Amino acid sequence: MVEPLSIVATVDLCLKWGAVLAKKCSAFAHAGDEVAEGMLRIRNCCIRTKLQLEVIRKLPLHEEYGKIQNENLEVLVAKLKAAVDRVESVSGEEGLRRFKYAVLQPKIEQTIVDLEAWQEEFDPSWYLLMRAVAPQIDEALTDYEHTAPPATRSLIASARRLRSALHPQTTRHRPVFYKESDTASLEVHDIPMSTARLGLQKDPPKTLILDSRIYPASVINNRQLEKDVRDLARKLIQADPFEFGLLQCKGVVKHCDDGSDSFTFIFRLPPGYSEPRSLRHCLLNMERPDSLSDRFRLASDLAKSVLFVHTFGFVHKNVRSDTILLLKNGDSALDSAFLVGFDTFRSEDGHTALRGSTDWQRSLYQHPSRIGSQVTQDYIMQHDIYSLGVCLLELGLWESFVMYRDNGAVVTCPLIGDPDPPQFKDRLLSLARGELRSRMGNLYSQVVETCLTSLDPGNADFGDENEFQDTDGIEVGVRYIEKIMMRLSSITV
Repeated sequence: MVEPLSIVATVDLCLKWGAVLAKKCSAFAHAGDEVAEGMLRIRNCCIRTKLQLEVIRKLPLHEEYGKIQNENLEVLVAKLKAAVDRVESVSGEEGLRRFKYAVLQPKIEQTIVDLEAWQEEFDPSWYLLMRAVAPQIDEALTDYEHTAPPATRSLIASARRLRSALHPQTTRHRPVFYKESDTASLEVHDIPMSTARLGLQKDPPKTLILDSRIYPASVINNRQLEKDVRDLARKLIQADPFEFGLLQCKGVVKHCDDGSDSFTFIFRLPPGYSEPRSLRHCLLNMERPDSLSDRFRLASDLAKSVLFVHTFGFVHKNVRSDTILLLKNGDSALDSAFLVGFDTFRSEDGHTALRGSTDWQRSLYQHPSRIGSQVTQDYIMQHDIYSLGVCLLELGLWESFVMYRDNGAVVTCPLIGDPDPPQFKDRLLSLARGELRSRMGNLYSQVVETCLTSLDPGNADFGDENEFQDTDGIEVGVRYIEKIMMRLSSITV
């Protein structure tokens, strides 16, 4: 653990320029509605970032984390300076006020775009810091909880919930298991080509997402499984879908049938979201969207979901197009992505049964080391990163690698052909370096290739597992943010 002097100095610079910008914005408090609203968004962004920086400044940081944060903050300093210059450039006599505000409006809009884009990139790495066993974090959050302005309350609440989920020994929890009779009145519908289902409640009207899995008694440790299910549910109860890209869990129903245990996670549909569809269904039934921006945003949503599964202390083990839900929100063609399919998850430090997959539909999304009935390598976070790469490849090409014929037969798409499962990876890499590059550009193609080679010994970003053995499990997340999320966020069209 180190505390680089450079990051302290950079934090101070950010706070300095943020204060200057906030003061400049306050001078336009009585401007027209559009100007005033834009200035308020800028001011709120500055306030939110100020709180985050003050927390960071109090902490000893991992060297890799400190390095990436210092680079992020240097970008912020440049953006804040540019924003101050834009605001200062609008000057004139009082009689020219209307003209001045007309000139100011596009400058405000550009400042909002810059600051909110930076904030979106910065937030995941800040939340990742909540994994650290550091009392200074709890002390700082407690202090700000009572004094922070309204603009930061949701940030503090999300951070507190995440801390509570990650360090449950300090928190009292309500029971998470429901009786089967508690959900008997739900009207259940399939979500086409998804592992999840819809549960409709009539009184009061409510839409829920049901995510189930049967575990044969012959291949599981019931006690460990129930503990993992309880721990995951407790953590996902704390999930803010807008911050973490994960649906908030309401509870779990345990079923006991024919010598097997099964569990159904009950997720809440986020306010304002509707029409859940699987990514698989969209790939097979929607024309390729004209907007590359929508696909880049959807890729970023998906990458964020995977990151926060890891941040919450689990590996997913089942990232594929059938376990990705797209929810309708507003006018965007592709909406927002959320991960479900928690049927083979485990805690990151939990026991693994070393069971691979012999089903080619699953094998397609699994690293070659995880294909077959028995495997020799423990499942680690980089395996989820590989699976993410396959999904990003499908998304970029807008092609489902699994197709369904009229007679119900399941086949691979023509782009994949019919390779043996161990050869899937080579074919996917070929597509990433060729067809994907021509459709989505070099940066997106490089992200996908980085994911698909994340377990290769020669991969400079993820290949050496020994680099990721820090106590808090932060280093692999930092590398993931730097090499995957920030690269996706930087792609523009």
